[in-house]
Amino acid sequence: MSSDPTTRRVIIASCDADAPLAREASEAALQLGCSVVSPDDPMQEADLCLILMSQNALADKDFLSRARTLAASAAALIPARMDGVAPELAGAPGDRIREVNWADFSSLETAEERSKRWRAVLSSNVDLYDAFYALDARASCWDDAGRDKGHLLVDPAQAREAQELLLSMRDDPFNVPDATMEAFVAESSRHARRLQRRRWFQYLRVGAAVVAVGAAIYAGNALISRQIEATRSLLQELALSEKDDPALFTLKALCNADVYGAQTDATARDTLTGLSENWDVARLGWADLQEGGWQGEAILTNDANTCLVRGAGGTLQRWNPQTAEPLSTWQVSNGDSFVFDATEDGAVVAVADGDGVALYDKTGARTATIEGAPASVSALALSEDASQLLCQSGDAIALLELDEEGGPSFSSQFDEVLALRRTERGLRALVVAGDRLQLIDPTSDSSVLDAALPEAQMLSGAIGPQDAVVVCADGALLVGTPETGLDNLGATTYDLPRALALGDEVLVVATEQAGVQVVDLSSGAPLGTIATSMVGTCYLDVSNELVASGNGWTTTICSLEPITPRDEPPAGAHVCTDLSDTSDLVSVSVSAGGDLTATCEEGACSLDASGVMGEPTSFSAVAAAEGSFAAGTESGQVVAYTFTSAGTFVQTRAWESPTGEPITALGWTDDLQRLVVESGGRWWTPYSNSLALGIDGIRDTVRARVPAGWDEETLSFYFPEDFVASMGLTASVPAPQAK
Repeated sequence: MSSDPTTRRVIIASCDADAPLAREASEAALQLGCSVVSPDDPMQEADLCLILMSQNALADKDFLSRARTLAASAAALIPARMDGVAPELAGAPGDRIREVNWADFSSLETAEERSKRWRAVLSSNVDLYDAFYALDARASCWDDAGRDKGHLLVDPAQAREAQELLLSMRDDPFNVPDATMEAFVAESSRHARRLQRRRWFQYLRVGAAVVAVGAAIYAGNALISRQIEATRSLLQELALSEKDDPALFTLKALCNADVYGAQTDATARDTLTGLSENWDVARLGWADLQEGGWQGEAILTNDANTCLVRGAGGTLQRWNPQTAEPLSTWQVSNGDSFVFDATEDGAVVAVADGDGVALYDKTGARTATIEGAPASVSALALSEDASQLLCQSGDAIALLELDEEGGPSFSSQFDEVLALRRTERGLRALVVAGDRLQLIDPTSDSSVLDAALPEAQMLSGAIGPQDAVVVCADGALLVGTPETGLDNLGATTYDLPRALALGDEVLVVATEQAGVQVVDLSSGAPLGTIATSMVGTCYLDVSNELVASGNGWTTTICSLEPITPRDEPPAGAHVCTDLSDTSDLVSVSVSAGGDLTATCEEGACSLDASGVMGEPTSFSAVAAAEGSFAAGTESGQVVAYTFTSAGTFVQTRAWESPTGEPITALGWTDDLQRLVVESGGRWWTPYSNSLALGIDGIRDTVRARVPAGWDEETLSFYFPEDFVASMGLTASVPAPQAK
């Protein structure tokens, strides 16, 4: 869209009741020199469509359909909020009118005020706002991180586009670049030019390894030496920009050390930092994405061996979520839009689309067509024995008895249906009836939970496997059970959830700002962020300590085991509850004065709890294992150290109890891969990294945790082939053709 208002063609959509307001908008457009296109001639193309949104407009049942038709003919769209109407009422999530930037006229009382606002709106660069907001967020991250170059743009084309964006936005009436954005773009432009000048050195990655092996032969060749150093420097700089994906960040640091010989203290710190984050287990669908495919919702079976994923073209894909191996693809619908559910073992799958409802077995064979199902089914829940099917259609639910003929055995209309699920106690529907939240058991036609809801404009909810429910009311999280009723969880989301899912003990919530967060249901404490390699998660499923996160393109599988508590320590764990412990190689103890001393054959060290933690505290538990020791404090913190052959000690892990309660017992799993920590009467098993010392130790630790199913272009861009093979990195494989 042109930045000159006098060249813009504007079309205005309004209901009959808002015709006077539409005339005001039209007059303002003409005053600016815009051309106003008649809404009665939708064949005429427009640069900008103004949609006047109001309670009157929503009362007109045909208005939104007409507005969408007019908006389709325009390059840009601005809905104008004329009264208290909320954007969420304009359509389902993903609807263009709902999701774009709205102009607010609701507080303007006079025609003069509205005319002034219209002129500003018509002069705005609304088609650039999403790009402007994204650039602003990235500039803020750069500034918050001490202006670390790892946050800068590295592509010269992106840097040029950012410069052009700032130039276009400097005269915008609503969004003007600030000094931080200007500095970010200027520094990004310089940084991108520097990287471009050295980009060709990336082709020497494999060659650099050969040169390093034959260093004696090439020692006198200054050009080769400079090329190797430039390659190392470039890889180090690029590694800083990948911290959102801890697996990639760590592998790049390891590759830099292992292949190119750049083994430094910084490399060791980078790998230990990356290993302390939550890694993906597997990534599904990258190869299909490269071929034009995509993935929607996913369901995990209870044995964690199968993940069912809605695919493009009306297909249902079966994957191994542990290995990213595609197992089969079924053709279950004639179009992309369908919903499905499966029994816990995946043996029976129910699918609903515009043609009706059908059942499939685990081979993909269609076994039954269900009669009597409601039209336009938007969600399903299938009973464990596949004898009942709960359907949602709009704000109504219906229960079908699959072993019987005829219509639904139960059906009811509600103000809103938030979620359907099969729980351990049967099929359930989470609904809103007036000002009450109800968990409906359709089999008995009763409410197993009935609680008052706080006043809220936006509600979303999820059902857990044991009839627990969570509701997000305008960002506040509420948790309830049939036994306890509904109560505040003590946690809030940064913005409205894109998706919610409940496990036995945790809530998983996806938001635009905070990503995919895991929250402890018993305390409301945040346990960690997962699926950090994925942007825009909008689908979630939890089963057997695995989480499937989808963004409409690919699916990421993550494990909850490293960040969620359990009632008992793992079998075979060595755990100490005292202030002294001894292993074959290490002894550790805390004196009466509160000082910790650890000794081994190679050396000794002493620690002060307040000095290590950076705040006043005292040690409450210690543990020793082989060449390592760990210490916990009254304030809920844990540090782990490993002795080196040089007689020094290196901190391999720092961890903090999410609830902040004292550490009462401490130890390791039998393989030393995990710490075992008791805090608040529950046991946690974060990764210890105790064996990740030296290039061999780091390599073995990383190899044991690498995700399956990498994007092949990422592997080929960042890593030599021999490194990929040695680390067991597997590229994504496309799903098989549908049968």
